[in-house]
Amino acid sequence: MLLLCLSAAGLPAQPPNVERELDDAKALYREADLAGCVARLEPLVARLRVDRPLEHRRELGEAYLFLGLAYVGLKETASARARFVELARLDPTRRLDPEEYAPKVLDLFEEARKQVAADTRRKDCPPLPAPGWITPTNGAIVSGTVALECAMPSSYPQSCYRGVLFREGSPQTANLDTAVVATIRAPPYAATWDSTSVPNGRRDLICVAAVGFAGVATANRIMVNVNNR
Repeated sequence: MLLLCLSAAGLPAQPPNVERELDDAKALYREADLAGCVARLEPLVARLRVDRPLEHRRELGEAYLFLGLAYVGLKETASARARFVELARLDPTRRLDPEEYAPKVLDLFEEARKQVAADTRRKDCPPLPAPGWITPTNGAIVSGTVALECAMPSSYPQSCYRGVLFREGSPQTANLDTAVVATIRAPPYAATWDSTSVPNGRRDLICVAAVGFAGVATANRIMVNVNNR
């Protein structure tokens, strides 16, 4: 028994079950707990569209759809339209069945599709390169308040960027599960991090860049050594 316990303790933490989280949120929607559905889905979407938009493309689309439906029910039209826009960007071929959805939902989704189609004609974003760290450098010793700054290649169309996300975590932590330090929507992509909030030793810093209509992201992960006395 002791050996079994020790073996289990040494196993890596299991990643979040995206499918289960999505099913739980859908159940809340069907139970008419619209606010609860939104509360479940917004954090899920925030994680998936930055870290794993391609791996969980189907789940991300379903999350956008049910967020839009929930916001319609809550009479938050602007939020509903915004989520339908994200869905149309993620899957331009997506259509809603008029036999299944209310006219208001169908109208909002059609508006979203037209907006995305117009935006696509104005902007053609090439594949996204990984962001580059300006400061700190990989392997740096840091303490106190640490300046963070990333940059994107100057040759890349700046209008394509949706923003940069700074994250930090232990070396064993997957990108998806690291802590968000700051979200920067426009250049310069710079922020600060309070290194006194974590133990001394190695920490990983991640600069995540998102671009285009599907929220496709790339990340650049470096390590620093925290040394606060």
